[in-house]
Amino acid sequence: MTEIYSIGEFAKLTNVTVKTLRHYEKLGLVMPNYNPDNGYRRYRVGHVAQVEAIMALKLLGFSLHEIGAFFSNHHQIVTLDLATQKTALRKKMNEIKQVIDLIESIETRKQVSELNDWVALIKEMKMGKRDINWYLQQSEPDMQKLGTYIPDEQEKDILTLKWDDMIARAYVQHKSFDAAMFDELADEWIATVGKFIDNKQTMKAIFASYAQMHDWPEDRKFFSVELGEFMALKLIAKLG
Repeated sequence: MTEIYSIGEFAKLTNVTVKTLRHYEKLGLVMPNYNPDNGYRRYRVGHVAQVEAIMALKLLGFSLHEIGAFFSNHHQIVTLDLATQKTALRKKMNEIKQVIDLIESIETRKQVSELNDWVALIKEMKMGKRDINWYLQQSEPDMQKLGTYIPDEQEKDILTLKWDDMIARAYVQHKSFDAAMFDELADEWIATVGKFIDNKQTMKAIFASYAQMHDWPEDRKFFSVELGEFMALKLIAKLG
């Protein structure tokens, strides 16, 4: 005889709460049967596998919405973007590490007691840890506030033309490399970026990220992934 569980019994069996099971039902993830006599939910052993699958996919970092799409697509693993999820989890790990570093720095500064002191220290830490992920999250107005160089409209037009020219020359170098010409291009490139980024380590992080241009938001991509990979190491080497 097939064993049948009430929602309370099934919650204990699967180690999830009754509230969670009701939420899963609302989302169409785990659908119990109903007793026609009293309207109570009835769960069967087969439902256990569904809950275990949800737990496993949640552990991988997928949302309940993504898990629902996975279930509705007959468990086709192609519907789960594991590479993207891995990137997101690594970013989260990095963010957690930065928070731990921040806490350790606060612990070493006994004079930090007032809220304003905490805010100032956090701002200091964030400025000292600028990397490409930080950069990609900034809006253009945010970047302008942080830099010492704020071009006017005419200068923006000149810089846009210069940037387009440098990218065009970079494509030429990618196709047919000339050390002397690239050296000149690299100097211009570093000087132009240096107008806005005054920190050498941050600039290196940005150049290194060119090699991962495929992970950048579409509206922040400057050029092709292939060109990014070509430019990354050479610009870092030039920067020293």
